[in-house]
Amino acid sequence: MTKVTGSFYFKLTVNGNLIGEFTNNHSDGITVEAANRNDVGNSFIGNYQTSWREGNTYSADLSITFRENSNQLKFELLWKGTNIFRGEGFLVDGILIGHYYSE
Repeated sequence: MTKVTGSFYFKLTVNGNLIGEFTNNHSDGITVEAANRNDVGNSFIGNYQTSWREGNTYSADLSITFRENSNQLKFELLWKGTNIFRGEGFLVDGILIGHYYSE
């Protein structure tokens, strides 16, 4: 499989879940991604079960943490499923935006 690189954004719902969209170098369009929170919280930091569709439906465990040494300004994202993806993001007007890549 060739390396996947892409961009995403997530919005936090009032219930602590995530809704967003992404695109990547294997896609001609923009696709929806949604994630249910697995733990208690009211910020982006946490653990989620996420799903998206790119021809097939995929799911993964998503972990969002603060990036080390970033003064809580940058976020690290890790999707673990059939494939592993890593990402980095930051907040703009309450929206988490960033980039990701496959391992």
